[in-house]
Amino acid sequence: ANSDKPQFTRYPLQAGAATCKRHVVVWMDGAQRDVALYSRADLSAGQHLSGPAIVAQDDSTTVILPGYVCRIDEYANLRISRGESL
Repeated sequence: ANSDKPQFTRYPLQAGAATCKRHVVVWMDGAQRDVALYSRADLSAGQHLSGPAIVAQDDSTTVILPGYVCRIDEYANLRISRGESL
């Protein structure tokens, strides 16, 4: 049987830095840190953010450690890389 490839929504890229919702104090990397908290629903394709940060959504939490960056791709995936500069 031949099946069709799934179709995924491609979102227009809106380049720029994501805006954090607020800052929170968390325990990360063996120390208390003041980190940016982002709402997953507020992030748009093309935006980026730097760690340390937390992205919260209804069904999961994503932690971006210091030294990492997160870019939201055209399919609204969080793409996390180490050592990239923004």
